[in-house]
Amino acid sequence: MPIIQTATGLQIQDIGEIKSETEESYRQLCGTDVSLGPDSVFGKEIGIYSEREALLQAQFQFVQASFSRLMGQGAVLDTISSFTGTNRRGATQSTSSAGVCTGTDTTIVLNGSTVIQGNDAQDVWTVIDGTDGVSPFGYEIGTIVSGQVTDVIIQSAETGQKTFASATLFTIGTPISGWVGFAVSGDIETFEIGRDVETDGELRDRGRDELFAGGNDISGIKAVVTKVIGVTEVQVFENTNCTAVDADGIEPGHVEVVVTGGSDLDVATAILLRVPPGTSMQGTTELILADTEGNQIPVRFTRPAMVPITVEINIINFAAEGTLPENFEELGAAAVLAFGNTNARVGQDVLWQQFIGPVADAIQDTFTGKFNYDLIESNISTGGFTAPVNIPIGIRQRADFDSARIDVALDV
Repeated sequence: MPIIQTATGLQIQDIGEIKSETEESYRQLCGTDVSLGPDSVFGKEIGIYSEREALLQAQFQFVQASFSRLMGQGAVLDTISSFTGTNRRGATQSTSSAGVCTGTDTTIVLNGSTVIQGNDAQDVWTVIDGTDGVSPFGYEIGTIVSGQVTDVIIQSAETGQKTFASATLFTIGTPISGWVGFAVSGDIETFEIGRDVETDGELRDRGRDELFAGGNDISGIKAVVTKVIGVTEVQVFENTNCTAVDADGIEPGHVEVVVTGGSDLDVATAILLRVPPGTSMQGTTELILADTEGNQIPVRFTRPAMVPITVEINIINFAAEGTLPENFEELGAAAVLAFGNTNARVGQDVLWQQFIGPVADAIQDTFTGKFNYDLIESNISTGGFTAPVNIPIGIRQRADFDSARIDVALDV
C-alpha cells in the first residue's frame, strides 16, 4: 500500500505491513519457493529495506505535520503563525516601582545607576525613569521625605522571570556621593515579572486564542481582552440560564469578565468590541462608553479581590544527616513566594500541600551532607490560625502572597 494523503493527514505503513508487501513482491519475482526466512540472504535484505522504508515514511509524516500549527516547532511555527498575524513574543525584563533610595537630601540618583540583589553579582537591576526610561536625570533624595525618595523604578538587567521579596537586601552597584542605601518597600508584583521568550506551546495557545478574537462569544471576549497592554489574566464567566442566578452569583443571561492588569478604559473598550449584542454585563467596575451608533453603553467588569494568604512552613529535622544552610528560612520563604506568585489564578483554590515541594527543592540545592529530614509541615490561612486545610478562592478572587506573611522555621 503506498503512502496516502487523507483529510486527517498522511497515512503511513508500519514495518510489518512494509515487510509483508516486500516479501510478496519477492515471491512474484522469484517464485513461491524462494527462501525468505530471517536467516536467508533475501530475508536479511527485506529486513534492512523494511526498516529503512518505515523510518522514511515516518519522517515524511513528521515533516508534513511540522508544517501545521499543532505540530510545528521553532522557525517553522513562527512562519505558520505569522500567516494569521500572530508573532512570537520576545523576552522582557522585570520591573518594580517599589524602590526606596536613602541618603543626603538633594542627591540625584541617576537613571542607569545599578543596584545588586543580595550578593549575586549577576542579579543586577537598573534605575530607570518611570515616564520614558531615557531621561538623563533620575530621582532626587528628599523630594518626598527627608533622607529618602520612594517609588523609584528599577528594571532587571537580564530578561526572563526575576523576582524578589520586600525583605531582599540590595547593595549599590554604581556609587554616587550622597546615596547611601537602597531597599524595596514591597514584593515584586505579578504583572511586573518579566518573561522568557515565548515557548512553542505558549505560541500555539495564544495563536488559537487570537483566532477566536474575531468572534463575539466568551472566547472572543477573552481573546481580545488578553491582548490589552498590561493585562496578565482574563477569565470570562457566563450564565446562559435565562431565569435563575447561578451558583457564582451571575445574573440570568449575563456575562462577567474578571481581569487583572490593564487600564480600565482599555479593558472596557475591548469588552465592548466583542460582547454579543443584547448581552448584559455585570461587575464591580463600570464605564459608560459609546458604541458605533453613538449609544451610551454601560460596560461592567470585575477586578479580582486579593485574598491575603499566610503560609507557615515547619521543617521537622530530628534525625537529619547533614547541615541546613544558614539562610534556609530565606530560601524557603522565597520559594513559597515565587511559587505562589507564579501559580496564582483567578478562582483557583490554594492547596496547603503545594508549598512542600518547592521548599524542599530550594533547601536541597544548598544542603550540606545527605539531604534527610523527617517532615515538612505546611499550614496556611487567610489570617489568624494556620492549619493544613485548603483555601477556596472564588471566581472574583485571586490569592495574594507577601513575604511578610510567610514564615519558615526549624523544629528540632
